[in-house]
This record gives sequence, C-alpha cells and structure tokens, in this order.
Amino acid sequence: MNTILQIPFSHLDKNGIIKVEYIQNPGAEVSGFDAFKDLGFNLELCKLYPTINAKIEQYDGSGYRKYMAWIQFVTSTRYEKSNDSPNIYTVVDSAPFFAVGYPPELYDAPCCNLNDSNKLIFFAETFLTTIPSRMNGDIVSFLAGFEWGYEEYDINGIRKVDILPCKQTDGYAWNKHINLLRTDFPQYKYSECQTK
Repeated sequence: MNTILQIPFSHLDKNGIIKVEYIQNPGAEVSGFDAFKDLGFNLELCKLYPTINAKIEQYDGSGYRKYMAWIQFVTSTRYEKSNDSPNIYTVVDSAPFFAVGYPPELYDAPCCNLNDSNKLIFFAETFLTTIPSRMNGDIVSFLAGFEWGYEEYDINGIRKVDILPCKQTDGYAWNKHINLLRTDFPQYKYSECQTK
C-alpha cells in the first residue's frame, strides 16, 4: 500500500499543492518509534500500521502568507469484548493545531491502540487551515483536507491491521466538525466552508 495525493488549495489569493504520502509503516527506525522509551509493545508491531506525511509541495505565496496549520480529528469506533454495540467518539488530535509552520508539515504514525477492545476503527480527518491573525480577521478556515485510517483487531492472539483508503475531502467534512471546535476551543473563531 503506497498512496500519493496531490491536493490543490488556495490561501490569501495564492495557489498551492499539498503532497500527501500514505504508506504502510516500514519499521520503528523509519517511523521514529525507536526513539520512545518503554511503549509497552513490541516495536516490530508498528510495521502493520499506516503512516501519513503531508506537506506543502508548492505554494505561490511567500513570507507570512505561508503561515498555516493542520487540524486533525480522530473518530474511534471501539467494539468491546462485553458489548456488541460500539463506542464511538471523535476528538481533536491536539490543542487544536496538530502542526503549525511557515509552512506546516504533518506526520502521524498510529500504532497499537486496540487496548482491551475486540476491534478498533481509527478514522482520521486532516485539514490544512489558516491560523488566526490580522491577515484573515483572526479566523480559522478550511483550505484543504483528506481522510485516512485503519481497522485493528486480534485473531487468536495475532494482531491484524487493515488500512483504510486515503482520499481528498472537501468543505462538507470540515463543516461537520465546527461545533466540536467551538465547544472544545472557544478561544478561536471558526469559519464554515462555503460549499457548492
């Protein structure tokens, strides 16, 4: 599994392209898991999981125009051993900016989140956004987005992982999370995407 997306976006009247690389984790040294101490699982297990790297490959703007961020939402659907009905919850994966920069780059490599569940569906929605500033009226707005994830489960004590497709999303995906952002991070203003 190896997916590369090229996603166009526009920011402050300048055009750009996001490059998203989505691969199966080749190992702990490549993904950086070997830098962590005592994660509580065999680091070889991370080879089964997806890794995502998203960066601005090309952007016509310069200087302060390059100041942007990534916001990521993770919806976890957990099937517990004692209950057939899943537990479903969505969180903002950071507070709320996953990465910020001139321009920002995002890297994520989830691994071994099953815990005591029978099955976990990890579904991430990742958005390039503006940063509140005088350039944009102090508003966080959608610029571009994509989704990705995996399903994780054990069969007879052996960990299994099925990687979900990575694909571009639009403003509808962003809009459905606006209320969560306004509730959890009310210090910022958020703009709904004007969809057609």
